Amino acid sequence: NISGFMGLWFLGETTVNASMTSIIIYSYPLIVTVISFFVLHEEAKFYNIIGTITGFTGLIIIFAGNIRIGNYTGILLLVLSAISWSIGTIYYKKYFRSYSAPNVNSLQLLYALPLIIILTFLEGGINHSLLNVNFILIMIYMGSLGTAVAYFIFLQLYGKYKVTSISSYFFLVPALSVIFSLFLL
Repeated sequence: NISGFMGLWFLGETTVNASMTSIIIYSYPLIVTVISFFVLHEEAKFYNIIGTITGFTGLIIIFAGNIRIGNYTGILLLVLSAISWSIGTIYYKKYFRSYSAPNVNSLQLLYALPLIIILTFLEGGINHSLLNVNFILIMIYMGSLGTAVAYFIFLQLYGKYKVTSISSYFFLVPALSVIFSLFLL
């Protein structure tokens, strides 16, 4: 799921602008909420549904001025990425929530590694000119906090709460990204 989700996302975003990418990728809370009704038989509270709809509407409002539809292949890849993430979430919730989140997180990342290495070499290998101190420090940050810790938190939350109860909180990611981009970029 990690390889599929991220691979489709990264390929899709190379042909679609950032605003459209954010909107499509963050359709995930809507998709996973709908799937959870049918597969997990979860019922959402009124406020959870309103929160998810409000979050997605806010996302569209934030990026409305920059929405451009151009490359339909990229859009399809992004939609498939959001669906992949949603199915992975449901699969985890249904079959693995009783397992330790660190164990599932570690194995998930470990099992993704061989496929990612193969894809890297199919794309032309590692660009050795990038292997400088700054790049390596950023990759350590992204790999540890941006991926491992984020997935751990994600698995902990889905292990304890209903999918429908926490999905709307994922809309904080693009909103916070806009805020942080003002300071960092």
